Amino acid sequence: MKKTVPIILLSCVLLLLSVLIILGYDQISSETKISISAEIISNDCLETVTCWQDENGDYYLFIPGYADLSQVYLHKGASYDFFLDGIPLTEGMAVEALQLDHAYTLAYTIYGKEKSVSLTIARSGGVPTMYIDTFSGSMEYIHQEKNNQESASMRLYDANGNLCNTANIEEMSGRGNSTWETSDKKPYSLCFASETDLLEMGAAKRWILLANVLDESHLRNKLVYDFASEFGLNYSPDSKWIDLYLNGNYVGLYLLCERNEVHENRVNISGDNVNLVSLELESRLENRNLNYFQTEAKQVLRVHYPLDASTDTVASINNAWQSVENALSSPDGIDRVTGKSWQELIDIESWSRKYLIEEVFGNLDGGYISQYFYMDENGKAFAGPVWDYDYAIGNDIMWQLTASNIQLVNKSHVHTNQYRVWFYALWQKEEFRNCVFSMYESEFVPLLEDILSKNTEEYVNCLSQAATLNSIRWPGRQNWSEAVNQVVGYMNERIEFFHELWLTNTEFYTVCLRNRGAENNSYRMVVRGETVSDLPILEGNEYENFLGWYYEDTNQPFDPSTPIFEDTNLYAKWETVLPESTTPSIKIIPIGVITIMFFVLLFVDVKRNIIRKGRG
Repeated sequence: MKKTVPIILLSCVLLLLSVLIILGYDQISSETKISISAEIISNDCLETVTCWQDENGDYYLFIPGYADLSQVYLHKGASYDFFLDGIPLTEGMAVEALQLDHAYTLAYTIYGKEKSVSLTIARSGGVPTMYIDTFSGSMEYIHQEKNNQESASMRLYDANGNLCNTANIEEMSGRGNSTWETSDKKPYSLCFASETDLLEMGAAKRWILLANVLDESHLRNKLVYDFASEFGLNYSPDSKWIDLYLNGNYVGLYLLCERNEVHENRVNISGDNVNLVSLELESRLENRNLNYFQTEAKQVLRVHYPLDASTDTVASINNAWQSVENALSSPDGIDRVTGKSWQELIDIESWSRKYLIEEVFGNLDGGYISQYFYMDENGKAFAGPVWDYDYAIGNDIMWQLTASNIQLVNKSHVHTNQYRVWFYALWQKEEFRNCVFSMYESEFVPLLEDILSKNTEEYVNCLSQAATLNSIRWPGRQNWSEAVNQVVGYMNERIEFFHELWLTNTEFYTVCLRNRGAENNSYRMVVRGETVSDLPILEGNEYENFLGWYYEDTNQPFDPSTPIFEDTNLYAKWETVLPESTTPSIKIIPIGVITIMFFVLLFVDVKRNIIRKGRG
């Protein structure tokens, strides 16, 4: 058996080599990360930013928009020499000597080998710049888990490079749900050591940095927040776009926002019985040590204020909102427990304004998730403030692709009373509908048309350079201009649609498209006698094929050319496909071959030794 050991060792070496080749070890070992940085001087203030490398190995140096290029100096992070398109990169070279947005060939020699990469210097513009340096000098701990917190220091410059704020952050942590879990560009919560006024939005300790990952236009949240404020929905959050640098690393365009909280500069309510709540998913609140309750109609409400409400206080808040729900859901609008009517219990004007915002802006979460409400000291329920609209305005990451693909209205607007109980119940009440129609025609449409024509142009001029840099740092599905056009186009179509639906009383019917659960349902509003113009064709995979849309009541296939004369429910029919046998991946073959060789050699060697022993 003495010869067996070398054979085994040889086979193991061959096996290891094949694995290393597959993993590209020879490429990884040859890569050397360079560290070129820039010092930015503005009004005697100094900031340092570092270059970033994309997945292709190309480097970018993102310069803040306020920077005077004659006051931006490059620094080498290594002792070897660099050449930009053959020109020596000297220590302290001013960026003004170089061309912006030009992909320079950065050449250098390391370990006797000549290397070259691409280096592009790009400058932002039009928005303020925030620098945050964590105590550890890294974001690793904060990014490990959403609730992890770390202290930090912050400097905030306006778009002209004037230092607006320097402040200590007691707690910086992650926030959000789907954005936090699925994206590398993270949203954050900031809690300052003392109340701080950022960009003239009012002093407070707590602020939010929205990443807007799901909205490549970067307009949706800002557009709705600004509109809601002008529309008269009280306490709508103020917000400003900023470029964000974390520990000297550019991380993109963010929206700095006020937090929805009870505070004299936020939701300014006071009194013994006031409270602030939001509709949420229970799965997002469980095991987080947060106060929440559930109404009889399965509406889950998180208690934001009082902050540390006792069990008795939560129960009292629950009773107050249950009374509202009882009155809204009752056919005569009276809560049988208190004897109060829905008109006594809610502020109909704020609920109408909030309803219109959710409906016309096409918010996927409207009346369901991230929906804020508050009660004043008289026990009257108000709707608002607004929050979270990255899934609104026809965002094509979800089902809502067209202006007539709507969410909330009577049997048309509320696609299921299971999830949007309160607005569904309200829409059954003629007084509420009349208030919505009147407000829509006299206030909502004129203001929205004005904002779309004026504010959008201002937004675009402000964001152009910053959004371009962000799209380099975080490449997406579409370019920024296309994303902006989608937002404006959708809203113009939306106005036309509701003009027909509410103002000219055009007769519409609802076509419900069901696909594996209510959360995947989509809806089309079709004019009487017309056909469904945008019936989706769903993509299958190797395990199933999409067969088409079928009538829910008859299980017969639906013909898209069929005129619609009634509300229609359709479902997506799928066919299971047995996977065909596939050829092993080319990457597996080397391992497989060497493994087989190993066992063959081992078998031959063992057999040879057995024969030798037999002869002996």
